[in-house]
Amino acid sequence: MSKHSIYLSHHLQTGYTVVYEELCKALEKSGVNHYLLPYSNDIWARDFMPVHVGGGEYLGYVYRPDYLYDNVREREYITNQKLATGDIPINYIEKLDAIIDGGNFVFCDDKIIMTDKIFSENPNIKQSKLINKLEEVCQKELILIPWDMDEEYGHADGMVSYIGNGKLLLNNYCQMGKDGVGFSKRLHKILNPHFTVTELHYSSPWEEKNAAYINYIETESSVIIPALSIKHDSASDIAALETFKKIFKKEILQVYAQPLIKDGGALHCVTWDFFQEETEVATAEHNNK
Repeated sequence: MSKHSIYLSHHLQTGYTVVYEELCKALEKSGVNHYLLPYSNDIWARDFMPVHVGGGEYLGYVYRPDYLYDNVREREYITNQKLATGDIPINYIEKLDAIIDGGNFVFCDDKIIMTDKIFSENPNIKQSKLINKLEEVCQKELILIPWDMDEEYGHADGMVSYIGNGKLLLNNYCQMGKDGVGFSKRLHKILNPHFTVTELHYSSPWEEKNAAYINYIETESSVIIPALSIKHDSASDIAALETFKKIFKKEILQVYAQPLIKDGGALHCVTWDFFQEETEVATAEHNNK
């Protein structure tokens, strides 16, 4: 058993107040403690924080994404991972000397899904060597999927989500026109040999922003999904709620996330999961007495 808590950037509290307050209420209703990251430079905690590989163990990496680093004006938003995690008792398995985003990891029991953007960000590392290193440190098989070039960040967590027992959710590419259908077929060809794949589909008319619904977070008792409308009553939000109720047996909560979606992310992007095994929790509590 492990203790699960969620961390959020302090910039989310100050810059996206409505979203922050609604998300905190949903987390509290789900019985999840939440804390702030005071040494973060932007709201996307998932991207710059270490990756949980399981069993309370974490993988560190170099956070220097090209979409920030290549633009001098954007570099101020690059968070120093070491500084951001300084006050948190993280159990590292290794700190990888490679440029990666946390949002590009989707863990699926004994497998990891990542987009092939890892190669363009690490041109000085031989591709086979990078794959082998990731599989070695995570002790999982790496499955690479093509980068969705309509999304500049190259994150797998906006494309797929693992729901356990070999089952995978695929974003609703089938509703995204001819190009989306073609891309969906490519992804199915790669993923179907490994997973039972369910492609999301909403009964409401297609709109670009409903691609963000897959950027949800899951707790022990609930699934918290983004909402496009402040009252969660748009046709898309109602359709998304219906769809997720059919997939999960947990309570489905909705959090207004339109401001995040406009800026390129949603709920999964702004949250970071911290897991401590019970023995670690007991030791930390004893040391704090």
